[in-house]
Amino acid sequence: MAANSALAALEHRVAADLHAIRFPDREWVIPTTGPDGTHAYDVVIVGAGHCGLTVAFALRRRGITNIQVLEAREAGAQGPWTTYGRMLTLRSPKHFNGPDLDIPSLTCEAWYTARYGADQWNSLHKIPKDHWQEYLLWFRRVAGIPAAYQTKLTHLNPGSDSQHLAIHGPTGPDHLYARKVVFATGAEGSGGWTVPDVVRNSVPATHYTQVADPVDFAALRGKRIGVLGGGASAYDNAATALEHGAARVDLFFRRPDLHRINPHKWTEFSGFLDHFRDLPDHWRWKFMRHVLPLNEPPPPDTFQRATQHPNFTLWLGSTWDNINFHDGQVDVTSNGRHHYFDHLLIAVGLTQDLRLKSELADIEPHIARWADMYIPPHGEEHDGLAKFPYLGTYFEYTERTPGAAPYLADIYNFTAAATVSHGPSGASINGMKQAANRLADGISKSFFERAVNDHYNSLLEFDHMELDVPWPPTSSDDVSAKTDEAHVSNPPTGMLSR
Repeated sequence: MAANSALAALEHRVAADLHAIRFPDREWVIPTTGPDGTHAYDVVIVGAGHCGLTVAFALRRRGITNIQVLEAREAGAQGPWTTYGRMLTLRSPKHFNGPDLDIPSLTCEAWYTARYGADQWNSLHKIPKDHWQEYLLWFRRVAGIPAAYQTKLTHLNPGSDSQHLAIHGPTGPDHLYARKVVFATGAEGSGGWTVPDVVRNSVPATHYTQVADPVDFAALRGKRIGVLGGGASAYDNAATALEHGAARVDLFFRRPDLHRINPHKWTEFSGFLDHFRDLPDHWRWKFMRHVLPLNEPPPPDTFQRATQHPNFTLWLGSTWDNINFHDGQVDVTSNGRHHYFDHLLIAVGLTQDLRLKSELADIEPHIARWADMYIPPHGEEHDGLAKFPYLGTYFEYTERTPGAAPYLADIYNFTAAATVSHGPSGASINGMKQAANRLADGISKSFFERAVNDHYNSLLEFDHMELDVPWPPTSSDDVSAKTDEAHVSNPPTGMLSR
């Protein structure tokens, strides 16, 4: 009961804070319709995870309220926190804030303290992932963000004035129109999870799982498990298998030593997060050419979670050179040694490739990648970075061939694929607020500039009478009455009263 009372008090404080800053700002975007005369949203955001919700809140703070968020999963299952994210806590420190956009009563700390108490918050090392998910649902509700769950975008058909979105919702196929579309679909939003050919071509699908897919860990009890990958998710999945009773887990990592330095931590300061995007291409490439290939090492608690089990083995400097499948078991050859497993877990990450997103089939051929826009100096080439989309100032797609697809200026990529162009932004918490504000600024700027003539005409027609006082007065009685009512006096000679 105390927690409910504290949460109710916090929500009252949130309402007061939002009222104090006049949230949302007055609506000012001139309404429009779709080609068939039906309603058109100003912005549709695809994805209701923390990035999508933050963008929606940033737009509403700017008076852009005719928006809709689409989420393919059901409420409470958006993002990785209840699906493939098998960590126990967030990776980020608990003090990082994002969706709140610097409104203290909307921070996770404020919510967590009201929900679980100040002592619990103070003793917390990192935020448990299920609590973060619970916070996001609370945030969406109190911030008044509209979201349609179990609604998947199946195809985007671009247009000059509005985008046609084919969707599949709880009642079946449908469609809607939007002037602008923001993709906020997280880590996998601009590509797909990777399974090496040596696995795909040698092992039946029943005997390996890409770790972003559902894993039946209960079925792995008593089994020998091979894990490929050296990032945090590899250790998370190894630990989860062991916690569910796997007989043995072997993790294979191609680097000859543990990766101990996390360059992403260096980027967590306002100078970089605010201004990386403003750098010329060669500097952005140099920074990301160093940061992204190094990846992030597993956090110490994640590493300990897996390695504390006596039946866990870590194989450094090991690749899977050959795989055979026979008699229901997988024979992996690594560095000349045979390893036998009942099931494989693949955790080698993502590839950035918009061709894998069927909903973008009509626009992908026109989207510029870094390979189309920048040629790095000899020795600084990187095929992986070259595949990332080359985004504009406000996260908008840019044209591979100038003039061929001007509608791309109304389609935005706020996913992990924005990293090369914008730094930490479309998936991570650490740069979320800076990035969401920049994106919202760009959308707001575009709406105002495109309607500047209408706004000017509106100014010319503006006839609200602010000073409704007859002047000069017709008699001394009128002077006294009107002066008392309106607090008007004759200005001193040579001065104008305002």
